Amino acid sequence: MQTKLKALGVLGFIGLMTLAQSVFVVSETEQVLIERFGNLKQSYNQAGLKFKVPFIDNVVRLEKRVLNLASSGDSIATLADKKQLVIDGFARYKITDAIKFYQAVRDETSAELKMATILDSATRSVLGKQTLGDVLSGERSVLMEKIRQQADKQTQDLGIQVIDVRIRRADLPKKNSESVFNRMRAERQQQATQYRAEGKEKATEIEAKARKESSIILANAKRDAEIMRGQGDAEANRIYAESYAKDADFFEFYRSLKAYERVLSSNSDTSIILSNDTDFMKYMNKGAR
Repeated sequence: MQTKLKALGVLGFIGLMTLAQSVFVVSETEQVLIERFGNLKQSYNQAGLKFKVPFIDNVVRLEKRVLNLASSGDSIATLADKKQLVIDGFARYKITDAIKFYQAVRDETSAELKMATILDSATRSVLGKQTLGDVLSGERSVLMEKIRQQADKQTQDLGIQVIDVRIRRADLPKKNSESVFNRMRAERQQQATQYRAEGKEKATEIEAKARKESSIILANAKRDAEIMRGQGDAEANRIYAESYAKDADFFEFYRSLKAYERVLSSNSDTSIILSNDTDFMKYMNKGAR
């Protein structure tokens, strides 16, 4: 009896082990390959419970999500204008063909080593046709897309799709930075000197034009003032002449008053002593009578 129970226990254990080896789960974030004696027999992309031949089939799990590949940060690209740049960037990729990927590189570590070489080659190829100004300008996004396209063509044989490539930093090597910065500083100083000279020349032109226009305006104003003054004097003389013709005695009296007014107003301490036979006193006496 005990022997039968032991046998049943052993058979039950073997059955559980066989069942455990026959069933596996594929998650949402992975894709699975079934390998049998070195040959790929099946691939699974959909999540769920799957079956395999126990103790014979081997389950190979690969990522289904988008993966990141960071560069080492010491890639040097020579540009079309003979300048060198230290490139630091990263790429995002996805395993699109699990069977081709496994046959070509086996695992993600080997894949990233190959991809790093491919990205470095594509970066050098694209940037080698550009100048430093192109790389540092707004054209960088266009250049990154060209690098992505070129790298993606080479990774298709690996079952990999390159989704995105980004250049995080593009710097000159330390040994070249100082000389480049000095040259750029000298160019900016030369440009600033030129702008100052042009500004000073323009200011001189504006000042000369303003002085000329001011002289013309003042001359015209003086001319118009002299004309108006002459017209006023002529009108005053005409009025005086008409007044004299109408009443010569009154005109003489008026002129005497104006003369006395000018003398007295010029100095408040002035005193005038007049005799009774002066014209002024005559007019005053005549007015009193």
